[in-house]
Amino acid sequence: MTGTLYVIGIGPGDPELLTLKAVKILRDVPCIFFPKGKEEGISLARSVVEGVIDLSQKELYELHFPMAKKQGNKFSRELTERWDEIGSAITGILAQGKDAAFLTLGDPCIYSTYFYIHGLLQKGSRIQIEIIPGISSINLAFSKIEQPMALADEAFVVIPAAYWESFEPLLANFHTIVFMKVHKVFYQLRELLSQKGLLRNAWYVSKLGMKGERIIADLREVTDEDLNYFSMVILKGRKDE
Repeated sequence: MTGTLYVIGIGPGDPELLTLKAVKILRDVPCIFFPKGKEEGISLARSVVEGVIDLSQKELYELHFPMAKKQGNKFSRELTERWDEIGSAITGILAQGKDAAFLTLGDPCIYSTYFYIHGLLQKGSRIQIEIIPGISSINLAFSKIEQPMALADEAFVVIPAAYWESFEPLLANFHTIVFMKVHKVFYQLRELLSQKGLLRNAWYVSKLGMKGERIIADLREVTDEDLNYFSMVILKGRKDE
């Protein structure tokens, strides 16, 4: 009998935001998979849980997920081959009858590396998979700025910052817009929001739940030192009052 894979959202980075269910499963499973973005780097997911869970008796596996970029409408062969390797490594452990946890920052269903391999794990196997939700950085961001995502009949949308130039049509239909990973286009986005008279309706947040957390209510105060991969801009309302 194969083991069960628990895909666990561990929150945005603060160990105190781990759910009770996540902690219980992590204490019970013998094997844990930690994704990381750089092959030689340290897994951020591992650093979140190691202060809460005793890892000394666990089988630990760090999995390198290269940055996912498409070539046209498809992912590169290098990426898909790497995902195949990761999928095989996970199924190999589960085939031994061992339960395992795959950790992902935030929530597994929101911009998570896990779903690049979900289909591979399901294909031609009898693996049992249980997805455990976690607190996303988006949830934490709205808590930090003390604003609701939406109220009553309001609508909100989350988009990668790469689409910053085409966001204007969204203003007519969404009361709240969240731009994810804005570090590479922040200054262009800020200038556009300024031109549209929207600066007073926006917040910049980064590294939420981590060391170096930044919450800036005036986008004009954001500098190069504030910009990093774990960043977003939240826009509420349609014009300055």
